[in-house]
Amino acid sequence: MNDHYEVAIHSFVCDAPARAMVKNVKGHSGYSACDKCHVEGEWNQKVTFQETNAPLRTDAEFAEMSDPDHHLGPSIIQCLPVGMVSQFPIDYMHLACLGVMRRLLLCWLKGPLTVRLGTVFINKISDKLVSLTPYIPTEFARKPRSLNEIMRWKATELRQFMLYTGPVVLKNVLPDSLYQNFLLFSVAMTILLSHQLCGQFCSYAKQLLVVFVENMKALYGKEMIVYNVHGLIHLADDARNFGPLDNFSSFPFENTLKGIKKLIHKPNFPLQQLANRLAEQNFHITPTTSQQEGFIPKKEHSFGPLPTAFRHARQYKQLCFNGFCLSVDCGDNCVTLSSGSICVVHNILLDGSSVLLVVEIFESCSSYFEYPLSSADVNIMHVARLCGMQQTVSADEVVCKNVCLPTADGSFAVFRLLHSTV
Repeated sequence: MNDHYEVAIHSFVCDAPARAMVKNVKGHSGYSACDKCHVEGEWNQKVTFQETNAPLRTDAEFAEMSDPDHHLGPSIIQCLPVGMVSQFPIDYMHLACLGVMRRLLLCWLKGPLTVRLGTVFINKISDKLVSLTPYIPTEFARKPRSLNEIMRWKATELRQFMLYTGPVVLKNVLPDSLYQNFLLFSVAMTILLSHQLCGQFCSYAKQLLVVFVENMKALYGKEMIVYNVHGLIHLADDARNFGPLDNFSSFPFENTLKGIKKLIHKPNFPLQQLANRLAEQNFHITPTTSQQEGFIPKKEHSFGPLPTAFRHARQYKQLCFNGFCLSVDCGDNCVTLSSGSICVVHNILLDGSSVLLVVEIFESCSSYFEYPLSSADVNIMHVARLCGMQQTVSADEVVCKNVCLPTADGSFAVFRLLHSTV
């Protein structure tokens, strides 16, 4: 009872209306709504924000309330030792997924005639999306759905399209100018979500997003540059301060809320119910040997393939580690090795204490696209032709799990899986 703990505030994760309410500033439809810069809104059938290099706001300016057009009054949390600008990062789940990605899709479906796709092309994209269902890893909570259901798409589905399926299903269907502009957005978000790429290419990602927003004016019209689209130019600055975007996104909070709702069974005394259910949960699970080593083989079988040198090894269909689940089944069997080779997993072996994979490597490996950069630089590859020869490698050689999606010519587009739960 006499223990003392030091608590520090990392950041406040909010969507736009909640952020405006907590900070007591103009909402997202106001002319001085941007809480990252001093851009002044314009009326183009709605409030839009055309400038991409306006002076940035600072914590000191906020404390002084130096911009009366932005502030409604003092914030109730200004008494805390927090940066009212720097510690309120933009949540990409609401801004980029539910905001920009959905807006782009709706423009292609029923936007201005200059960018609207015909029914034939919409059906073609929808058919491609549905056909990718068997190739989607188990880490994805939802499989691709038709564009006819776009208004019911969840944030995870929009993120899936933005990062993985979109570059595949839109290629050679969307006009080149629109497709290349979408790639600016997709590549920048891939960089900002990657632990490997974010630190090194954060400034480059910001340049891509600025060009994307500028192109939106020319391609879709000034009325497209609303609060969410404008906010993209500030995402990289927050990633520079806090790391990859998932460090300060709403996704884990949304997932936790789902679990909390299931713990409450009646309308009376919800807090007491929640406290009691959480207290009942047992978090002290003794790990097995395989868990302690980081590998958890599952679903033992005896169907092979089994190399002669390991004929006494035990065979498994699944291998879980680092929050991911490899499998011999389509969708969960593509990995990248430490050598850089991309391969598919045919079997999982446990030989004594060693976990081994029987794999087959793709012979052909190249970039999937060259604009705005060689896709190989952001670990997006175009692969074809399995070598026809299986080999056994240690599970320790696996660098990452991949999303491997078929393309029109019978080859595959390979994307590194950026999330353990997506």
